[in-house]
Amino acid sequence: MTVFTTRLLCIAALSAIVAACGGSADDAGNVEQRPQFVVVYTALEEPLLAPVYKAFTDESGIRVQQVTADNGRLLQMMQEKHSPPADLFLADGAAVLWRMAEIDVFRPTHAEDLQKAVPARLRDPEFLWSGLALKASVLVVNSSLGGNAGPKTYESLGDPQWKGRVCLSSSSFAENVGWVSLLIDRYGVRQSELNVRRLVANLALPVFDDSRSLIEAVQSARCDAGIVSLGVAYRQLSEGAVSGASIVAPAAVDGGTLVDVVGAGVARHAGNPETARRLLLWLVGNDGQRMLAERLDALPAATSAQAPARAGFPVRVEQSDISVFRLGALHQDALDLSERARYP
Repeated sequence: MTVFTTRLLCIAALSAIVAACGGSADDAGNVEQRPQFVVVYTALEEPLLAPVYKAFTDESGIRVQQVTADNGRLLQMMQEKHSPPADLFLADGAAVLWRMAEIDVFRPTHAEDLQKAVPARLRDPEFLWSGLALKASVLVVNSSLGGNAGPKTYESLGDPQWKGRVCLSSSSFAENVGWVSLLIDRYGVRQSELNVRRLVANLALPVFDDSRSLIEAVQSARCDAGIVSLGVAYRQLSEGAVSGASIVAPAAVDGGTLVDVVGAGVARHAGNPETARRLLLWLVGNDGQRMLAERLDALPAATSAQAPARAGFPVRVEQSDISVFRLGALHQDALDLSERARYP
């Protein structure tokens, strides 16, 4: 048991004693001193978010306790009314957020500041959750290719000219489920399956189990192009002075770049819904957006927030028009299509 949890139990015990004795909380003389707090359930590692929590606490006085487990276990804990109960559920991926909303995990957050900050296509249409940071699926291309010679879209990697020149990572990776979902939304299931089959037929090497190995293959010209997460690509390509590869984010004229979200919503059975709401609103503010983008190697979700200036990072990403709610809803369809198309 953490020191923070112990303090919370002591406060609860004191309140119970006062009530049992017929006194009021004011009689205890410490109601104003009780620490405000918010409990965040997430599968993201706590050290990644600790500086973000600290900045919020320094500004608001509200302490943050994170409960970390995989999403399945977190859901089980929420259904079991586990202690401490979740106030805010934070997840990496619209698919997780969409699924949680479907099973009634969230309560609506009708906040004008939130709606102004984050575009509607990056939020749940019923205000159950909101995107906080953007993770893009981009193309990584060997540097020997000229600007006009490289691929412009995800599906263009299925064109005949890319036969034996393409690398892909596992179809289960979020960035790959995402672009397959985008194709389904854009072309329908039948045409999208043909596109994925063509792309798989163009593979130069077997599908990779990790994105870093895929990027290394592009850098060494064992293949000429592939699809990866922007954050992973940036981290790897910025490690060396000569990368051998570059990042290409599909332009709006070509359909735009797919973005998924790291997002959050206030839990339906939150013990501290107001502090959860305050944390959610802080996270879409300027400080929260800057810190999340830096910590997650992501882009801000709020339209007014500036992306961190980083060498080699394509700050301007022209996003596709698919909503992240739609992206979450198509998740299983994309997995099923990939299996039929023999994309492992």
